[in-house]
Amino acid sequence: MNSNAIRTLTDPDAGSHMVCPYTTDAQLCAAACIFAAAGLRKGEGVVLLMTSDHCGPIRQQLTTYGCNLPMLEATGELFCIDAESLMSQFMLDGDINEYRFLNIIGGIIETAEQSSAARTLRPVRVFGEMVNVLWGRSEQKTARIEELWNHIIAAHPVSLLCAYFVGGTRPAELPDCLLSPHSHAIA
Repeated sequence: MNSNAIRTLTDPDAGSHMVCPYTTDAQLCAAACIFAAAGLRKGEGVVLLMTSDHCGPIRQQLTTYGCNLPMLEATGELFCIDAESLMSQFMLDGDINEYRFLNIIGGIIETAEQSSAARTLRPVRVFGEMVNVLWGRSEQKTARIEELWNHIIAAHPVSLLCAYFVGGTRPAELPDCLLSPHSHAIA
């Protein structure tokens, strides 16, 4: 990962919608942990929407970075949510219920915005793998989820990092319909 990518992950602008195509789990974990750990150090709320395969490695690497995960979760600074379970709440019969998506995701972000230490709203960073899971099923529905995320970002100026596995049985590059909703690509 180059220095520009690290800088973008460490200090994203509010409202950033970043995409991180990856070919190895190590790349994914590194990007997610740089993004999350920097936010936690700054007192931001962090929401990790991870697959069960990546939850353990990401949590372990955050611990290696010095994050006290049980404390951060207890204080509401860190939320670790299973991406596939979350998707089951707004995917009905294989289709996206947009109303449910906006309300469920918006509710999670509103909870993360609440600062327990001060009576102000704090910035929130979201790392998400839902789009990667859905891409394996439907490119069109995945593109729609990316558009819905932009609605969320307009309502709640969060920084969002999306991750997509490229290679193997998937294309080596993301199609334009999945790249264009993003403000930054992490290389």
